[in-house]
Amino acid sequence: MLRIWGAVIRAFDVASSACVAGIVLVVGGQVILRYLFASPPVWGEEMARWLFAWNIFLGAAVLVRYEAHLTVGILTDRLSPYVNRWRKLFINVLLLAVMAVLFWQTVQLMCTLGLTPSAATQMPMGLYFGSGMVFVTVAVVEYVRQTIQSIRDLYRGTDEGSMLAAEGAQLRETVKL
Repeated sequence: MLRIWGAVIRAFDVASSACVAGIVLVVGGQVILRYLFASPPVWGEEMARWLFAWNIFLGAAVLVRYEAHLTVGILTDRLSPYVNRWRKLFINVLLLAVMAVLFWQTVQLMCTLGLTPSAATQMPMGLYFGSGMVFVTVAVVEYVRQTIQSIRDLYRGTDEGSMLAAEGAQLRETVKL
């Protein structure tokens, strides 16, 4: 099951990269058409905005999987392993509550505006808001998995669940500002 989940996350990673490539192509095409023909496509800006939203939420889902979101390491690195396990469990439960609110708000948006056509492309806005729903779904599954692993780690007194977190730490190290 984890192998399938890993494949889904890799697909999200590839899709997020494809969104970035799409943004570059659409915006680049807009610039070229504006300067050469003084007539950029009407749908270009909207499509770039849609690709950007999907890129953000797909990329965030990948970061949740690898526990690679920004953290304040100066504090967490100084805590004992035992306290860190409790901290991780508390944060995961808190994030599950935040995901519940985000899920509810996204459902409300989709019910209210989901069938409304967008201005330029006339695509239903539900596809735009669907990016948030995809993120929430993946994040809830991943935070539940991480929470279960945190409870196991607390019970056993180990840090077995931090293998993916180590990969996330490597991701954070490679993109330090």
